[in-house]
Amino acid sequence: MNCSKFIAVKIPEIIKVYLLKKDNVLVFFCNNKTIGLKINTFVFLSKQNNFVCLMLNKNLNFKNFSKVILTKTLILSILKSLVQKYTKKLNLTGVGFKVVSAGQKNFSILTLKLGYSHLFFVKIPKDIDIVIPKLNKLFIIGNSFRKVLLLASFLKSLKLPDSYKGKGFSFDTDSVILKPGKKV
Repeated sequence: MNCSKFIAVKIPEIIKVYLLKKDNVLVFFCNNKTIGLKINTFVFLSKQNNFVCLMLNKNLNFKNFSKVILTKTLILSILKSLVQKYTKKLNLTGVGFKVVSAGQKNFSILTLKLGYSHLFFVKIPKDIDIVIPKLNKLFIIGNSFRKVLLLASFLKSLKLPDSYKGKGFSFDTDSVILKPGKKV
């Protein structure tokens, strides 16, 4: 490999990478998913075997070098999102609170009964899977950590845990500190 003067990123074998030099774009393919990344003009790209090499333009200064490091970080996050799945577990505490799917296997709408006079209907993105083992437990699974966390925090914002009884959505890792009730 001839990337000794460059920053090299190793590409896993299950991911195919194409370099469009005309537009300075990297295209990643894996499991019927495609992600494109437009690269800054300060960064030159070359593809050798299972490596993508990043090098700077002739103007070598700290600002341009930080763009190379940022590009490397973006490539690594895309590779990670193509291969790895992220999971977030939500617990729903409270009498009568329920999480229900729309009835089919690959549902796109989640129905929530959260103790209000109306139901909540939440549209689920196509690249996120929801698993409901019980009516009060919910697993959000997806390739993008950002999308999984956004959906989980949106669902949690619909019914935050009550500070007196602990009713509402909470992450599996959260600990709800309850306030003392009335003193008699």
